[in-house]
Amino acid sequence: MTTSRRRLNAFSPLTMASSDDDKQPAVADLDADTQKLRRDDRQSQGDSDSGDVNNDGRGGDRTRLLPGEQTHRRVEHRDDIKSDPLPPFARQALFFFTYAGYYAVSTVSGPLLPSIAAEMSLTAGQTVSVAATQTMGQAAGKVLFGGWPVDLCGARRTLFWTMLGLGVLAVALSRADSERSLSAVAFLTEFLATSVYPAHVVFVRGWWPASRQADGFRLLGLTSRAGDLLCKVVWGQLLVFLAWRQVSLAAATLALLTAFVAFRYHRDASQGPADQPGAALSLRELWLVLHRMFSSGYFLLAIVSTSSLYVLKQTCERLLPVYLHDSDPEHVSLSAAAQLSAVWSAGLATSILVGGHYFGRLKSATAKANLAAATTAVSALAFFLLALCETLPKTQATLVLKLAVIFTAAAGVGLSYYIPSGVFAVRFGGTNAGVVSAYLDAATAVVAALFLAVLRPVVDGSGGWQGGWLLMGASGCLASALIWVFVRRVFHDEPS
Repeated sequence: MTTSRRRLNAFSPLTMASSDDDKQPAVADLDADTQKLRRDDRQSQGDSDSGDVNNDGRGGDRTRLLPGEQTHRRVEHRDDIKSDPLPPFARQALFFFTYAGYYAVSTVSGPLLPSIAAEMSLTAGQTVSVAATQTMGQAAGKVLFGGWPVDLCGARRTLFWTMLGLGVLAVALSRADSERSLSAVAFLTEFLATSVYPAHVVFVRGWWPASRQADGFRLLGLTSRAGDLLCKVVWGQLLVFLAWRQVSLAAATLALLTAFVAFRYHRDASQGPADQPGAALSLRELWLVLHRMFSSGYFLLAIVSTSSLYVLKQTCERLLPVYLHDSDPEHVSLSAAAQLSAVWSAGLATSILVGGHYFGRLKSATAKANLAAATTAVSALAFFLLALCETLPKTQATLVLKLAVIFTAAAGVGLSYYIPSGVFAVRFGGTNAGVVSAYLDAATAVVAALFLAVLRPVVDGSGGWQGGWLLMGASGCLASALIWVFVRRVFHDEPS
C-alpha cells in the first residue's frame, strides 16, 4: 500500500461523505479550494510557474504541485523500499500494548477517586464536578490540540511525547491536595491525552486496508477496554497495599515504558518512513475545513448520535467506583470499589469482541443498524433497572444484581459506540481522519460535560443516585433511535 501525505485531497472529508441520494454541501471541492488558496498565496509572493513538475516524476500531464509536495514525493519514493521489521501479529500486539498502556495511565484517577474523595472529604456532587472538569479538558484538547500534532508531526512522535507528558501529570496527581488541584491535573491529563486516539486512527488507516478497517477499530475498542480493565483491577489491587499517591507514581512509570516502546517500534504506515507528518493548514484553510465539516449534515448526525452514547459511557467510567462505594459502603471498600467497577469495562469488551464479530459479518446496512439500536435499547433498560436496585435492601445479593445490570448496560453500549464512529472518521475524513476524529470527539465531550453538570444537582439532591440512573435510562432511549439512523448512513454503500 502506497501511503500519501495526510493533506486535504480528493479523498478527504468529502468525496466519501455523500451518497447518490443524499448529497452533502460541495465537500468534494475542498481539495480544489484549498489548493487554490495555496496557489494564490504563492503567486502573491511572486512565485513563477517554473516549479511545475510531472505528476508521476516521469512524464505525462504537467501539474503544479504545492511547495512541500515535491520534496515529500522524492522522500516517499526513496523510503518506500523499507519493509516493516515486525510481523503482522507483533504489529497488532504493539498496537494493543501502546493503546492499553495509554488508557491505563490516563484514567488512573478513576479507580483512585473513592480513595481521593475519602482523604479530601469530597461529596458525591464534588466528584461529579471533578469528572465534568475532566471531560471539559477532553473537549478543549480535542479542539485546540487533539489531531493537529498527529497531522503535523506524525502519529509515532505524537504518541511518544504525549506519553511522556502523561507520566509527568501522573506525578503531579500524586501531589494533589485539594479539589482545585485535583481538577487542574485531571483537566490537563485529559487535554494532553486527546492526541492518542487520533494517532491510533492514523495507525488503523496505515495498517488496515479499507475493506478491513472495521476490524482495526474493533481491535482499538477492545484494546481500550483491556487498558481500562488493567487500570481498575491492578490499580485497585495495589490500593490494598499502597496509598493512592504511590499508585499514581506507578502509573507514571507505566507511561514512560509505553513512550519508549512506541518510539522504538511504531510506524505510521506499512510502507514509507516511520514518521509521515501531514501539511500545516493556514488559517484560511482551517476555516475552510471547519466550515465544510460543520455544514455537513452527515457530520452533525455523527455528533448527535455519538454524543448520546458517549454520555452513557463517560458517566459510568468516571463515576462507577464512587457510586459502588457510596451506595453500599458496608459491602464495598475503597479498593473493592475500584476493582468491581471493572465490570463495566468487561461488558464493553464482551460487546466489542462478540458483537463486533457478528456485526462485521452482517452484509446489510439495515441489519447493522438494527443490531446497534437493539443493543443500545438493552443498555437503556439496564439503567432503568439499576435505578430500581436503589430501592432494594443493601445486601450482598443486591450488590451482585447491580454488577450484573452494569455489565448488561456496558454490553449494550460498546458495539454501538466504538465501531460506527471509527469507521465514520476514516470514511468521512480520508487522509485527514485524525482531525475529523478529534473534532468529533471534542463535540461529544462537550455534550458529556454538560450532562455531568446537570447530573451533579440530581445526585446531590433528593433524587440521589436513583435519579441519576433514571436520567441515564432516558438518554439511552434517545441514543437507540439516533444510532439506528447513524449506522444506516455510515454503511449506506452496503446492500439494504
